[in-house]
Amino acid sequence: MRYIGHEREREIFSKALDSKKFVHAYIFSGKESCGKKLLAREIARSLFCGCGLFEESSSRHSAQVDALNHPDLHIFEDDSIPIEKVRKMGETAYMSPHSANHKVFIIDNAHNMRTEASNAFLKTLEEPGENTVFFLITDKYDRLLPTIRSRCVHMEFSRLSDDEVVSIIKKFRPDVSNYEAAVKLAAGSVAQTLYFLDNNASEKWMLFEELSGEKLYKRLESLKEKDDIRIFCSVLYGFILEKYRETGKPVLLEFSNYLLDILQRLNYNVNLDIFRFDLFTKITEVLIERD
Repeated sequence: MRYIGHEREREIFSKALDSKKFVHAYIFSGKESCGKKLLAREIARSLFCGCGLFEESSSRHSAQVDALNHPDLHIFEDDSIPIEKVRKMGETAYMSPHSANHKVFIIDNAHNMRTEASNAFLKTLEEPGENTVFFLITDKYDRLLPTIRSRCVHMEFSRLSDDEVVSIIKKFRPDVSNYEAAVKLAAGSVAQTLYFLDNNASEKWMLFEELSGEKLYKRLESLKEKDDIRIFCSVLYGFILEKYRETGKPVLLEFSNYLLDILQRLNYNVNLDIFRFDLFTKITEVLIERD
């Protein structure tokens, strides 16, 4: 199976491909690593080769998209997209396709475009090239300029279910059987699940050995995004559970339940400064002051 999950979005674009009715720009927002960029690539493949969405195809276009070397597919995955690349993107958007009937631009982490680059991109959106489709991929929709959001069709992806993540993980790690805990902690993110699976316990938990108040404060201050805090709490949760198995101390079990509550609350809008302060207080009490 080429794609798992997001039946609503798949149906919408299957109909758009059948009717050949596309707008020039879409925003795909939602949980990090839930399949947004992969769906955009699949749509590009279908546009280029004329096959149905997710249908197998032996065409040259399909093979080139799968290999990420199609001349009419332009993917930007920079952590920060400089204005020079945005201007070059605008120039390319007005050129004729090389070998397909469309040109497709996929801009990952579109929220990382700075104001100057965003304004330059806005000019391209206002006068799009013929048969050009843009897909802006983001897990931080509110960081996009309102003027860009207003010129795109917004599609908000729901998080993948745990069962869907398991189905995907089995394709990447067929030799792993004990992945349930990692899937649960990752809360719908395939990348985070793989991160937890690929880092063994000694590497994950060494962060919390010989912990001092100063080290903890600096570590928490470095957690700028919600996903950073999620990964930190998930790793800490595994460490605390192992310590509880070794010692049987009730305070550790209580603290593990607190961390699970933190991970659930991170699925909603929260004040990260309050989260960091609360974590510092709880960790200091459990792991530092009690040592």
